[in-house]
Amino acid sequence: RYLDYWRLESETKVDTFQKKPLKGLGIEVGYYKAYYAKEKALKMIYGEADEQYKRVWDYAETVKKDNEGSSVFVQLGNIEKPPPVFKRMYMCLDACKKGFLARCRPIIGVDGYHLKGPYPGQLLTEVSKDDNCNIYALASAIVEVENRDSWTWFLDLLVKDIEATLGNITFMSDRQKELVEAFATVVPNAEIRYCCRHIWSNFKLNWAREAYKQIFWKAAMAYTKGQGCLIHYGVDKKILYEKNVHEMGGADKEFKVEISIDERVRVNLDKKTCDYNKWELTGTPCAHVFACILKKRMDPESFVHEAYTKEMYKKTYSSHLKPLPGPKQWDKTDYLQPLPPPYKKQPARPSSKKRRNEGGENEGRQSVKRRWTKKTCSNCGQAGHSMKGCKNPDVSRPQQRKTKQRKTATTPSQSQNTQESSISDVGATGLQMVT
Repeated sequence: RYLDYWRLESETKVDTFQKKPLKGLGIEVGYYKAYYAKEKALKMIYGEADEQYKRVWDYAETVKKDNEGSSVFVQLGNIEKPPPVFKRMYMCLDACKKGFLARCRPIIGVDGYHLKGPYPGQLLTEVSKDDNCNIYALASAIVEVENRDSWTWFLDLLVKDIEATLGNITFMSDRQKELVEAFATVVPNAEIRYCCRHIWSNFKLNWAREAYKQIFWKAAMAYTKGQGCLIHYGVDKKILYEKNVHEMGGADKEFKVEISIDERVRVNLDKKTCDYNKWELTGTPCAHVFACILKKRMDPESFVHEAYTKEMYKKTYSSHLKPLPGPKQWDKTDYLQPLPPPYKKQPARPSSKKRRNEGGENEGRQSVKRRWTKKTCSNCGQAGHSMKGCKNPDVSRPQQRKTKQRKTATTPSQSQNTQESSISDVGATGLQMVT
């Protein structure tokens, strides 16, 4: 009944799904019954995980057949002692490869992610950026664990796919030890850069104050070595005044831009250079260059790098991905069908229960402590344990004190009746004693 629902909402939690039959059918479903219903529906939609590993060769051949030029490699284990076991798989589609070589920025970000499910592993990815600063997927691989051997295998296959432009590419990572060693082995002459967020995570372990944070990010975003900080927007607006721009003359269109009394920037429109260095790094004119362009009454778009044009952006996505047929239409191969990989606990996997606090995160935070009281046994009266864990024999407890009855206000008629009843009781008692 809810098969189409799970097909569209496969990430829905079980406790959320429990409300659906209650609202639609008026039936209350328990948590475990709803959980097993979800598992059964997902198996009907996606199939068993074991069966999917058996068809990994068929999938690889179908991808290479329908997307010619794509690279798909499968590595198995236990080949000498069959049946083989799935180990690794690498894939780089031809359209992604051509788009990157055509017009993407020459920078590749490398990182790994945890795979959850019945057979956990690691997903290694390599991405770039197009001319519009969008993330561009390049290649990916599934490996058993994230170590030096798996990173070397992954990078080596990628280098063979894009070796035509390898000399101009910069690799960026999170500074993982195994990955840095793989870079030194596969691409020893390439430019290596590291993610600033990961560097800051290590930096603030010793210097966690807000002042250090501002200095760090200003230095990371600086365009020159000695700059140390960015020019504020207020200063940029002052630069746009024509009186701050002076043309130096000569064959080249060279200018001098005055920011303050002791700070000047040189700009050359013909050579497309600026002392601020932002123009050379990003390809877009900075405020100093823009002021010189306005001085000469020229078109600012003519000084922007060609990578930002619409024609170059179209070249990145000129190649198209072709859709694949369903599993029933895949060509069957004669290779041995591999078994799923054995379950292996991933090293350094973050805990799902509690996040580890970083240095300086709880600085200045005071925890409320519970006032400690000493336990006293109500059976023997000794300290250090309770009556449940008391090993001494039972001690006769003193009788509970009688509670005084609460006095209630009485009316004169009630008090008179009370006195008469008490006199009659005394008289009856006296007669009983006489006899």
